[in-house]
Amino acid sequence: MDTSKSKLKRGRVVVIEDRSSAREALARLFRSLNFEVELLTTVAETVQRLDAGPACILLDLALPDGSGVSILRRIRAEHLPVRVAVITGITDAALLAKVDALAPDALFLKPANPFEVLAWVQSQQIAPSI
Repeated sequence: MDTSKSKLKRGRVVVIEDRSSAREALARLFRSLNFEVELLTTVAETVQRLDAGPACILLDLALPDGSGVSILRRIRAEHLPVRVAVITGITDAALLAKVDALAPDALFLKPANPFEVLAWVQSQQIAPSI
């Protein structure tokens, strides 16, 4: 019996990005493959939604009301069962060291290849919601 499908985690991909063009491009890609996608733009709205249990978060660091680092810090402090890929254009070594210390599951520098991001999500055994 093939159990590979039973190991797949079904759940939402949450894109936290303040730039609408990047946010919408990722949403279109994932939705075209039947992933459930939620789009958020701020630290505040993300913190309110963490309890909803996303399977995967694609996290920008530079958000209008604060740093995505605070979101990653909270996820790690609360031991939330969510995979986090940081997608950022920030190249500041000190800030990236803080991010690295919080152990994101992946780090993509902008401009990130959306197909590499998709491949990462799929490698986390997160399946589309069919």
